[in-house]
Amino acid sequence: MPYASDDRISKAPLDGGVEITEQEYNQARDHLLSGKLVKVHNGKIILTEKPAKQDGHEEPVWQNGEWHHEPIEEPEKTPEQLISEINRQRKAAERQGITHNGIRYAGSPEDRQALDEAVTFAEDAGITEFSAWKDSDNEFHANHPVADVVEAYRLVGNNRMRLIELEGQYIAQVQAGELTDVDGLDWS
Repeated sequence: MPYASDDRISKAPLDGGVEITEQEYNQARDHLLSGKLVKVHNGKIILTEKPAKQDGHEEPVWQNGEWHHEPIEEPEKTPEQLISEINRQRKAAERQGITHNGIRYAGSPEDRQALDEAVTFAEDAGITEFSAWKDSDNEFHANHPVADVVEAYRLVGNNRMRLIELEGQYIAQVQAGELTDVDGLDWS
């Protein structure tokens, strides 16, 4: 007589196994060979497949004859972790930069340095336009006005100052215990 236990079948008795028919044995064997699972519940075999892991849940677990998806319980973040995340978000928002006259100027430290160098060069060379300008979206612009770059540099600086002020407000809320979840903060 064949036997089955969770994910095992045998022609010999199995610890914790149940006796099954030849037909059940053949079905279970075919099921296992196709990469599926055999479970035992209330003395009967159940042919099943492990369901996909759901977002925000642990790996599915077989309990009491069915699959369970336990939610992942994330530990509460410390104020230091929240502040670090706020800082990361501010820098990401800063890198996006600004759009001036339909052209995006990124705001990362490297991009601000490049704008500063371009403005300094233009002033030193006495030019009023760049013969070719590559924007932050990798688009090229011919005869690009220096005045636009100067204004964009100013706007990037203003945007950075605004974001730092907002960062300070969020951090103050964390320190006061008023803000405990920083996912989806508004940086606009």
